[in-house]
Amino acid sequence: MDSIFKSQAITNGHSWTITTKFGHILKTAEEKYGERDKSYTLLGIELTNQGNPQIWYPGNCKNVSIQIIKYFLNDLNFNTCRY
Repeated sequence: MDSIFKSQAITNGHSWTITTKFGHILKTAEEKYGERDKSYTLLGIELTNQGNPQIWYPGNCKNVSIQIIKYFLNDLNFNTCRY
């Protein structure tokens, strides 16, 4: 079973994953709205059992963690929003 975290080799590169999609979203947002605040550090994307996806700022020191729920583990496009 494919996962949003698993990259597959394809012609001229690799398939999209949750991290590469996030990079694309950041680039698109910066092109549209200007440079982001780089004083924050994205630590990564993790799974949570809290019931809802969320942004977490661990340590209260400008670190950012994106938490997603297991329901979306195999749905890179987040097509089914029934969490």
